[in-house]
Amino acid sequence: MQKILNRLDIPFVDIRWHPLRFLDDIFFGFSSNRREMSAAIASYALSGQEVDFHVGLHRAAAIRRSAFNKKRPSCETLIVGQTPFDASLIHDGRIVTLLDHEDSIAELAKIGSIAFRPHPFSPHPGPSLAAFLEQHGIPHVDSDIDMYELLCDDSLQRVVGLSSGTLDEAAFFGLPVTRFIPERFRYLPHVAGAIQADNESLVYTGVYHAFLSVDFWADIFRSTLERTWPNGNPIPFKPDRLRHVNGSYWGLLNTGGINLVMSYNTPE
Repeated sequence: MQKILNRLDIPFVDIRWHPLRFLDDIFFGFSSNRREMSAAIASYALSGQEVDFHVGLHRAAAIRRSAFNKKRPSCETLIVGQTPFDASLIHDGRIVTLLDHEDSIAELAKIGSIAFRPHPFSPHPGPSLAAFLEQHGIPHVDSDIDMYELLCDDSLQRVVGLSSGTLDEAAFFGLPVTRFIPERFRYLPHVAGAIQADNESLVYTGVYHAFLSVDFWADIFRSTLERTWPNGNPIPFKPDRLRHVNGSYWGLLNTGGINLVMSYNTPE
């Protein structure tokens, strides 16, 4: 669709769920094929400093919980699972799975403790993946365990996955990440010194909450439309507004939500 719009010289704004899910609410990444619109979007960009603030909150909470909770088994390498059907899993014209990287995972299993955490929307690995994990002695981490508690574990040294947004999150927690699928999109903010995607046109600027206001849309389209209608009435911020509406709790524990496992996210 983007190629068609570019060929017809039609301005657009593309919106994707932003991979950072541990802030006070979920939000989106915005990208445009017009420099003026991209500049307007950039003025609303979420800062890395705000992300780091939330990382600090999770670290502090993890330290406090560790004083009261029973110590659970730790690992040096965490493999993060995904739902089996996701556009981000398409590479070279087909859907890639962890089984396509058996050799790399088997090598990781030899160098230290390793564990697999399935996506809570698809908590049970398919038979082939389950057999592979058992063959290499890779235990499961319950998907109900708070992901950000895992990322704060001092024993954890690396996070591995196909294309999971958790890899973007782990980098902000100071952890080295391994992507088995090349990065096709780059989301801002990104960790200083992070490897950038090859295609610079697919850069998505994180906008946190501001997009709920009419004025945001009037502003970013001002350079393209003959007239816009700002109303001067920003929507007040409310934590978890979109998280509650969408039931997006898969990284968080005890939020009061329910993780729904759709039938199409259940391995055959």
